Amino acid sequence: MAEEYDTLQHLIQNVEALLAVMYEMNTLATEYPVMVGDVMVSDANMDDVLGDGTVVFAPAAGSEPAILTLTDAAITGKKEFTSGDKHGYGGIVAACPLKIVVNGTNQVSSSKTNIIKTNTNDYWSNSGIGMLTSTGNLEIAGDGVLIATGGNNANVSATTTSGYISDIISAGISLYGGNLTISDVTVEAAGGKGKAG
Repeated sequence: MAEEYDTLQHLIQNVEALLAVMYEMNTLATEYPVMVGDVMVSDANMDDVLGDGTVVFAPAAGSEPAILTLTDAAITGKKEFTSGDKHGYGGIVAACPLKIVVNGTNQVSSSKTNIIKTNTNDYWSNSGIGMLTSTGNLEIAGDGVLIATGGNNANVSATTTSGYISDIISAGISLYGGNLTISDVTVEAAGGKGKAG
């Protein structure tokens, strides 16, 4: 009887452990293809992306794009963003259509400078950009001010076998496809130094 009880207790512990793992797998955060500063946006942080109340994200709904709301935000990106085959550096980087709503005065910049070029065919990996989108349109709206600044990329190096460096760009705002729409908001965008291959 004692052996049967021990066996049953062991089985219950195993089932409880399995249920805990299944619960954790079900509650893992879903990431969106948007990075703000060095933080990937997810459903776990979208109500306060940076943890300081300045950035809120809403996922795309129907024909409406994803919305990023900035309120007196100071955003600097230095971490590489990766989404599929896209790699890049920027204060805000998105691989989806995006609408940015601006309240107050907001500064977005890339601190990525002097990039080491590893892939001559990859547009994104040679970019130090304030705001960068790869897919679809970018809309900037609101009643505030947005200042977007790119990093300085004048001193770059290549690790490719040919040693060839394609154009290294720096821009305040850059779209890789799609249109830029600015409505009722003040936008200042400036690039740093770049380098042509």
